[in-house]
Amino acid sequence: MNPANMHSKDREHPGRGVPRFRRDGFLAPARDRRRQPQGSESVPVATMNDLETAGTISAYDRLAEEYSRRNDTLHPCLSYALELLVSLLPRGASVLDVGCGTGRDLRSLEAYDLDLVGMDLSVEMLNQARLNTSARLYKGDMRALPFADASFDGVWCLASLLHLRKMQAPEALHECTRVLRTHGYLALGLRLGEGEVWEEAQYGVQTQRFFSYYQWEELMTLLEPSYRMVFAACFTLRGIAWLKIIAQLKEIC
Repeated sequence: MNPANMHSKDREHPGRGVPRFRRDGFLAPARDRRRQPQGSESVPVATMNDLETAGTISAYDRLAEEYSRRNDTLHPCLSYALELLVSLLPRGASVLDVGCGTGRDLRSLEAYDLDLVGMDLSVEMLNQARLNTSARLYKGDMRALPFADASFDGVWCLASLLHLRKMQAPEALHECTRVLRTHGYLALGLRLGEGEVWEEAQYGVQTQRFFSYYQWEELMTLLEPSYRMVFAACFTLRGIAWLKIIAQLKEIC
């Protein structure tokens, strides 16, 4: 099956109201009951200190300011996907941006009536995000999200999962699924291709980032049978092919 532009005709909405987040933060997952901090303080969760994560976060810490300057606007395909996601969510929905980076996407989401939270592992990217968005920001690892089960109506995860080795992707997707409410929506953005590679960062800083490339069939294998596809599209940005999808979490039996 090849990805093609498509959207849900029925656009199901959860029937129950969406509670607001408490100002003092979130309850941690059952395996970690530590109290979460207020506002945009860092969450003291354990980080998997593998070479790929450590090297990539170090790179983003070094290039954060220039990255923010060069990636200030959304590609039209991403803008469409963002607007589609918002249209699928109930009013006042809670949305988590996993790997929020400089806060560009959160800034776009602020135009809607949403309860927004951003999370990233790079301290300097979070510092840039604080200049771009008023959303609550946390430092944390996508493989151990510091939020309670069923906390969000939507998870936006653009250009984040691709920085993990493919063998770690199921763990991260499990965490995204865990924090989603039933019938919630997951939006993913990945590079289209094959392999796992270190690539030079083209931001005026001599450093490398780790990338995993995905084929459509690989992504479908990761998402099935927990999700149903709502939207899928391929687009090219600066010579790199990307795959963008929105999928809805099915009823958990």
